[in-house]
Amino acid sequence: MHPTQIFGYTGENPSKRMTPQAEAVWKRTLVVIGIFCLLSLFLDFVRFALRPYRPPPPRQAGAYNSFRICAPESKALEDHRNDATRNTLSLPLEEGCFGPLIGIPNAWHNFVFQPDGDQDSSWWFAIWIVGESRARGPFGPNTSPNIDIHRQFFRLQGHGRILLYSNDVVPSAPPTS
Repeated sequence: MHPTQIFGYTGENPSKRMTPQAEAVWKRTLVVIGIFCLLSLFLDFVRFALRPYRPPPPRQAGAYNSFRICAPESKALEDHRNDATRNTLSLPLEEGCFGPLIGIPNAWHNFVFQPDGDQDSSWWFAIWIVGESRARGPFGPNTSPNIDIHRQFFRLQGHGRILLYSNDVVPSAPPTS
């Protein structure tokens, strides 16, 4: 058998290159391929439509909110700028909103954020510096962000308590008489 006869070409009549039997085989093959494609699309649709509904996980109450300021404390201020002898600040963190404005002592040139007390791995904090368009964080217990806030006010949000401390030399308190 000549190789061209495998595909139904007889070579005798150029206007009719396939034998009727070969043409029928090709048509059946195309129909089977089409049915297979439609069946596979239908099965994908059924698999998608019948998958079980999984609602999104519930949002934790008090989770991080990058733009919310606590309503009653929106105008509150913890101003420690004139505390010349203070080298630590221990502050509670609010979940779900940023707390009062905080001013660090003017004597502090460098300071560090860290968990205050015995905090578990759920401790975190975020900071929103006055004048910035959005908050930074949240930061976990094992991160120490490099944040320059010298002589600026900021708000904190988080879980637990936070300790801010400075290693700068703080002058001693003036003697009282």
